[in-house]
Amino acid sequence: VKKEGQVKSAEAMEKYIGNSQTMFTYQQKGKNYAESLDEINFFELFSGKVIMHLADKEMTVDETLDGLEARLKDLGFFRTHLNYLVNAFAIKEIIDHTIFTIDDQVVLISPELKKTFQQYYSSLMML
Repeated sequence: VKKEGQVKSAEAMEKYIGNSQTMFTYQQKGKNYAESLDEINFFELFSGKVIMHLADKEMTVDETLDGLEARLKDLGFFRTHLNYLVNAFAIKEIIDHTIFTIDDQVVLISPELKKTFQQYYSSLMML
């Protein structure tokens, strides 16, 4: 069962890309998996591994953050920091250089990318 914020995220993503149930396919330890894009809050590079953060779980992904950014940039994901790629539709609040997701997870925004990210985020929210 999705929380209210997750429902709003799915609705916004559907409006933007035409289908909130678009699946993100990935590999983990050589096996193929898929998650709905609207379930993904962000990706994080931590200790050399890429971790996908969903509302209720985290898992490693056998792909680089650069590769993920190239695949997902046209689907509402933005590189906010060297170590973070965030789903703009999963954002609840932005305070200074910190993003809070709809599930109260924390993502950082680098000072160099803050203005660009704010412009990108504002343009998405006006759709």
